[in-house]
Amino acid sequence: MRQGIEAVETAFQDAYNKHDAAAIAALHTPDAVEVRTWQGVFSGQQRIKEVFENDFVGSPGKMANKIVEIHQVDGFGCAIIDTTVGGNIGHVVRVYVPGGPTWKISMSYVSFR
Repeated sequence: MRQGIEAVETAFQDAYNKHDAAAIAALHTPDAVEVRTWQGVFSGQQRIKEVFENDFVGSPGKMANKIVEIHQVDGFGCAIIDTTVGGNIGHVVRVYVPGGPTWKISMSYVSFR
C-alpha cells in the first residue's frame, strides 16, 4: 500500500509541476471530492480537472510534497502530507482506494496558511 500511495503522490506532484490537469484528474476516482479551505468543495474528475486548469492560469509555482504519515484502515489508505506551492506552505490529507492496477485518490482536504 505505501509504495502505491507514494507512486500516486509522485505522479500528482509531477503532473502539477507540468500543469497537466488531465493527468491529475486521472489519479482520482470518478466520484472523488476535493475540499479546499479557501475555495470550498469540488467533486468528480471533470470538476477537479477544471479547478486545476484554473489554478494553472495564475502560474502558482512549483509544488513540493512530503508524506508525513500513511495509515491503512479497512482497505483504504490515508496520507498526511506537507506541501509547498510557490512558497506557500500547506497541509493535505488524502484518502486513497484501490483502483485497478494502482491506488486512486478518493478525497483530499487541502489547507494553506
